[in-house]
Amino acid sequence: MTSTRPVRILAGAAAWWGLVTAALWLGGLLLGQSAPLSGCALGALLIIAIGEIGDRVRRAWTTTRRRPH
Repeated sequence: MTSTRPVRILAGAAAWWGLVTAALWLGGLLLGQSAPLSGCALGALLIIAIGEIGDRVRRAWTTTRRRPH
């Protein structure tokens, strides 16, 4: 039996990326600053990557601070 966890993680990441891409693209259209969809997709990827790195740093910082010295 194969594990579905990697597929679920990948599907969730793709859905999140698509949602952020659509939000950037539609936001640009609403503000009259249209950008190509590819640019919005790259921007979404950058935003998500920075957010994930920040989350990992925050978790590591919290774990380090909780350890007794």
